[in-house]
Amino acid sequence: MPVEQTRPSSLGRDSMRERTGRNALRHRWLVPIVMLGLVLPMLLGASTAAATYTGLKMPWPRTVYHSVTQTPGAYENCNVQNPPSHCFGFDTWAYDFGLSTGNTVSAAHSGTVLGYQFAFGVGACDVSYATKANYIVLNHGDGYSSQYWHLLQNSASVSPNQFVYQGHPLGGADTSGAACGTHLHFAVEATPPCNNGYNSCIGQSIRISFDEAGEPALNTSIQSLNHVQFSATYQSQSANLSLTPGQVNHFVVQYLNNGYDVWNIGMSGNKAFLGTWNPTPGQDQASVLGGATGCVVATNWYSCNRIRPTTTQVDPGQSAWFDFQVRGPASQGIYKLYLRPLIEGVLWMEDVGLYVQVTVVNP
Repeated sequence: MPVEQTRPSSLGRDSMRERTGRNALRHRWLVPIVMLGLVLPMLLGASTAAATYTGLKMPWPRTVYHSVTQTPGAYENCNVQNPPSHCFGFDTWAYDFGLSTGNTVSAAHSGTVLGYQFAFGVGACDVSYATKANYIVLNHGDGYSSQYWHLLQNSASVSPNQFVYQGHPLGGADTSGAACGTHLHFAVEATPPCNNGYNSCIGQSIRISFDEAGEPALNTSIQSLNHVQFSATYQSQSANLSLTPGQVNHFVVQYLNNGYDVWNIGMSGNKAFLGTWNPTPGQDQASVLGGATGCVVATNWYSCNRIRPTTTQVDPGQSAWFDFQVRGPASQGIYKLYLRPLIEGVLWMEDVGLYVQVTVVNP
């Protein structure tokens, strides 16, 4: 990466010292800066502007705000004596975001960890630190990869060759490498070989657009809508049932796993269920409509207050079906069973007021 300076809105443009240090680093360049600086951004912008890569979320946790501290060079005023760092080389479509030391960096797109370095300490606004940056390169599997630079030493939340879903934590932000201030440098490139350290992981950035903000302007504060670890989006359910006393029928509810982690009935900390909820029969209470062996009513439930999905594992972006039996109580009337998705022992997921309605009629 080049020597870079995060640019808080209160500071405006980089100082002359920072620009001088940053521009000294062009280890990728093959011609002098003074000749290259005015023409390369225009050439690169013209060649890449036609292709805009989409499907990206902001690379930090959901609901958190961070600001744009440097935009792509294609949108910078590069026709000045000391142009911003993104005016040059591979960074003409890169963004810098004003994360502070230790702030979580999240996957902007699902992919496999291709490039990985977390061994270096704090960097400096100095050319000699150029190859001492901590970074992640995430291979999206579609010919493109996202880059995350200047990460905090030993902060990795992932491992080499690990596949992660959009929103998964990658590590913390910092100033490793040649950087003039704490920030996250982010770009998307055609997937590099990334088989021989730093230089093999660098490629030409391409034009990108974020789901939350499109192509954000300098100093824009953006709230991330990236995925959280566990989230359930309601999709559908069966029609209300009409039963006679003692009659059994099945009911199906469909939820989308909209988080970045798997639901797995056999994995502690990832067990997804539908649990009984308020107002009837109440949180974690047994129901008169169904249950497991030994409960008030025995049908095919996982327990007296839990219903499991039909498959053992549900990956992010996939749907879970909860297909369960209900039994008509002895007395006529209308009965409701309120349910809410949860990860056992971790959290209750989104409540949409889901309920099963059973009308018990004469035989």
